[in-house]
Amino acid sequence: MCGGIAAALAQSSGTVACGAATASTVVNDDRWAAEVIYREERHGLEVSADSAHITGAADLAAAVASDDAAVTLVAVKRIVFTPGWHIVRLRVLSRSGQLLADVGGPYVIAPVTGKLNYQGKVVGSYVMSVQDDVGYAKLVTRFTHLPIELYRDGKPLLGRDWPLSQVPTSPPTDGTAVTINGVVSQTASFAVSQFPSGTARAEVAIPQPSAVLADRTCALVSVAAFGAIAKDIAELFDLPKSFKSSVPLDDEYRLFVGTDGGFGPRYIFVRRGSIQIAGSFADGPTDIPHSGSFIFDGATWNVYSFAPLPSTRIYLLFGAPAEGASGPSGASGPSGATQ
Repeated sequence: MCGGIAAALAQSSGTVACGAATASTVVNDDRWAAEVIYREERHGLEVSADSAHITGAADLAAAVASDDAAVTLVAVKRIVFTPGWHIVRLRVLSRSGQLLADVGGPYVIAPVTGKLNYQGKVVGSYVMSVQDDVGYAKLVTRFTHLPIELYRDGKPLLGRDWPLSQVPTSPPTDGTAVTINGVVSQTASFAVSQFPSGTARAEVAIPQPSAVLADRTCALVSVAAFGAIAKDIAELFDLPKSFKSSVPLDDEYRLFVGTDGGFGPRYIFVRRGSIQIAGSFADGPTDIPHSGSFIFDGATWNVYSFAPLPSTRIYLLFGAPAEGASGPSGASGPSGATQ
């Protein structure tokens, strides 16, 4: 996908208004955005790095091989409290499954498991996490501005984004109407893994979409709202320093590049004037409209763009649906977002 461009500007691909499907599009897509953030806490680069810190710890491996709980605890504390690493909890077991050490916070999610080896043999196992409930909630609201609550054993944990008096006492089903600080919203839920095992529920409160969005195609509902998330991310960084080369993009942007189910933007490009300074790949389109649709390498793309700086513009390219297609199609973000 690194070739030339055939310009073909149209207002949008597809002509059917989203209408009654607008609310479900927003709910499904906002749930997806929150789930992507959660998946990154289990499978991202930080997880890989911290897992390597654990499996590469010679003092830990030797202690576990000897079934020495006291020495294992010392090694686990060293790993958990090493500055610059982000392990919020680490639990270590012997080869027979005996608990040797468990250090970290009480309300932890997104556990990752692995084996511990010593002198070429498996001597034990570990469960670790890089995120707790509050940290995850902060990420969701930071990137999407959507309130979120977590439920463990059927009871709310946080009361951080929702005033306690407005938090449902048990996990609501999808589409339940709630009022958060005077804003009429509906809920979207999904499962998250507890530490060291079990399941909790995440509930995101999504404001009711505006009537204006209902007049757009469902694809453009997603395009416009997902662009709002990109704007939120852009505000978190010093862009001249963040974008240093044509590839790769910062991890925060790469997080939302959709590769499954058609959700999210497929490609992101950052241009300073006529020069591409970052992007999904080096040889991006030379001419991208600020909005609407265009053809690039034989495919039609819907475009959302914004200028975080006077000389810099960020372009999000979404795969356009076939003419006349309707229904949920992409990642959305805060309802009512506009280009």
